[in-house]
Amino acid sequence: VARPEGFEPPTYGFEARRSIQLSYRRARRNHNGGL
Repeated sequence: VARPEGFEPPTYGFEARRSIQLSYRRARRNHNGGL
């Protein structure tokens, strides 16, 4: 889907933030030995 430069749908920003949070939490859990 072609979008104007600099335009970011709210859903995209939300999804990106959520996936980053999930991966960050997963990495932390692995670092703590699965706690």
